[in-house]
Amino acid sequence: MAESQITSVDDIAQDDKRLQEKATELAGETLTIDSKETVGSDFQIMDTTVGAVLVRKQGAHGAFRVTGAGRPKEVPNVVTGPGESGFVIVIIKPGQTGMCLGHPSIRLFFRETRPSS
Repeated sequence: MAESQITSVDDIAQDDKRLQEKATELAGETLTIDSKETVGSDFQIMDTTVGAVLVRKQGAHGAFRVTGAGRPKEVPNVVTGPGESGFVIVIIKPGQTGMCLGHPSIRLFFRETRPSS
């Protein structure tokens, strides 16, 4: 069975340093958390610099989903809305695509960018 790409982080959701450490550990690569929470737009696709997303489950109706190569049989999907609660980190592996459906509240974790030679 594939390991989950969705991890609950309710206990550290207000601690950026611990969130960044947790996302880096889960992704297996260095990630840096964005300082701002944003509201995703419908069908917004994350670019390849995004290695993970912190999703606030309680908020506007929506979802955050990961598709593409190497994902588990069940599509990683986090539903958001007024009746939901908690925070989760969703890992986006290389070759996968993260996408907002509706208007979830998210914070992005960016991959280290390497200068071109």
